[in-house]
Amino acid sequence: MPFPRDKTAGSTEWFRKRIDRLLIHPEVLKGLETIEALRDERRCRFGRSRELITFACMAVSPHQGRPAFLDRYWARGTGKTWKALREFPDRLEKIAEEVEHFNNADHLFYARRRGKDLSRFELLRLQEQCMQLPVLMNIYAEALRERNAAVSATTPLSGRSNGLVQLSEIVKFLSGAYHDREVSGLLNTVANALGEDKQFDAISVAQMRSRFKKKKT
Repeated sequence: MPFPRDKTAGSTEWFRKRIDRLLIHPEVLKGLETIEALRDERRCRFGRSRELITFACMAVSPHQGRPAFLDRYWARGTGKTWKALREFPDRLEKIAEEVEHFNNADHLFYARRRGKDLSRFELLRLQEQCMQLPVLMNIYAEALRERNAAVSATTPLSGRSNGLVQLSEIVKFLSGAYHDREVSGLLNTVANALGEDKQFDAISVAQMRSRFKKKKT
């Protein structure tokens, strides 16, 4: 049964509500189970249900609240905007450099305490932790930068074909092949659940992916 039309259509809230409801929709869950059955445990140990539905929703309804949703999807729960999250590795590296300067300026700063409240062993452990902090911060910054770059590379920019292609690529990542018949089945199920008058098949999915890649090239 299709979802009723929502007054929040065109907003971030539209996408969040639609995806949450699609993830408990019986027919959509069957489509997800079909995709999940294709997953190769050697390639990926965990399913990607929310990502699959996100990109399917974009392919079916490409103009509904997508820009705001994508900007917040990967920053959700961090207390930061996506822009701030992208800039955070640079901030961490600058702080790590400052910490290193502090360490070099006074090699025994960690031991200058108001009382003898720590044993020699505890002081040595504190020294190790303080000296490792800049290194750990730089490692964290690089890991976060790589994560942000991967997210940026896999997040579609605009249009139905982007969502469809990203959905295809995730299925290929999970299973090792595109499986256009199963992808088109999931798209049709999502379209029906959203009340969208759109139909997909394996040929149209393959053709749209091919056109998108040629255009991008």
